[in-house]
Amino acid sequence: MDWAKRLEKLLKLIQLITLRVSIVITHRDPDSISAAKGMKKLFEFFGKSVDIYYCYRKDDQGNEEIFPQTQAIINEFRLDDDFMPIELFTDEKQKDAFIVVVDAPTLNNSRLNIPVKSKPRITVDHHYQPAECGEKEDDESWYWFEPLGAAASMVAKLLFDLKVPFSKPDAVATLLMIGIKNDTAETNSLDMSTLDYQMLAELSKYHEQKQIYEIATQAVSEGFWELAAIAGKKENQRKHGTVFIASVGDITPDNEPDHLRIVRMMQATEGVKTSHAWGLSGRYLIIKSRNDNKEVDLNKVLAVFGEVNGGSKANAGGIVMDLGPIGETKNRAAFHEAVWRWLEEKLIH
Repeated sequence: MDWAKRLEKLLKLIQLITLRVSIVITHRDPDSISAAKGMKKLFEFFGKSVDIYYCYRKDDQGNEEIFPQTQAIINEFRLDDDFMPIELFTDEKQKDAFIVVVDAPTLNNSRLNIPVKSKPRITVDHHYQPAECGEKEDDESWYWFEPLGAAASMVAKLLFDLKVPFSKPDAVATLLMIGIKNDTAETNSLDMSTLDYQMLAELSKYHEQKQIYEIATQAVSEGFWELAAIAGKKENQRKHGTVFIASVGDITPDNEPDHLRIVRMMQATEGVKTSHAWGLSGRYLIIKSRNDNKEVDLNKVLAVFGEVNGGSKANAGGIVMDLGPIGETKNRAAFHEAVWRWLEEKLIH
């Protein structure tokens, strides 16, 4: 890939934009939020008008489910007015929008609350591109797919290479650092790449350390110990060779950081090369996965649940799958056992 030519094409595409830029993220986590804010900074530098839309799931009362860490970042950086729920991205607005997608390879995603019919013109994503994504780059689009630690690293590179200035300190630079550190488990992830390290070094010249400290030092919740107690019971574990599967029971969006901690602890178990921690959130099946086995393609393993339900990088991934009305059964114990049998068939390779 000739990066200079790729940048030249992107720059020409940006300069020709006459429509309002609409950035879409399929979920709100630190990496998605920071990448979206970084892309907004880029487009605004070139004089474009920008909106950011986000997708989300609803709880049983119809309210948005939001992860505690995401809310902490929104509060710390005062981002309430920067992100609009996807239902506001109406068909009429879609017709007059230049659509940009970050931290997802496609808009063909189960997290979308409404269908987005228009093809993205720019996509930046650090996961593997699903085989059935369907969208191919042409003369009027620009797609960058590369399996890296974080989408925030890719966006940071675009900002630096296109000479977008940062202040000292700079809120977007700080957000991008948080996004990279969060999605790479504080740089401990096996998906951590040279680019991720390089961008952390460059962004460190402009970040606000106090804000990073405020986000990074959130206390472990009581929910973590509850999930750990469930996952730690022998009856909630299955081990097949180097594959370790554990149930964390019924969970809520508040458990998202705790769910991730559990699967990282499982992966640190002696003799384990692939870990899957699963739980049920209402009618949704949620799986967090980690993999150190070079002979296992985690993306293919998770693809059995449908490529629109999630995916992975080389060593980390997960799915969010709507199980439909059957997922609302009141007999949770029997349902958990049925899911167990189904997951063992799907995840043992």
